[in-house]
Amino acid sequence: MPRTMRVEYPGAIYMSQIPIPAAPPTERAALEALVDRILKAKQADPAADVSAQERFAVNAKWQGRHY
Repeated sequence: MPRTMRVEYPGAIYMSQIPIPAAPPTERAALEALVDRILKAKQADPAADVSAQERFAVNAKWQGRHY
């Protein structure tokens, strides 16, 4: 019976210790609405360019702003 090998990254244990703050409900709703608009645009036209909206959402999340 083959054994599977679990690969762990050296920094994984430390990354799991970093607290990730939860967004307040109003800011979370705004970010979810933005993601929903991105998904709907991609469903309507798979070739749609939503890179600006995606960048905005990712930057807002990593900078602690939840729009």
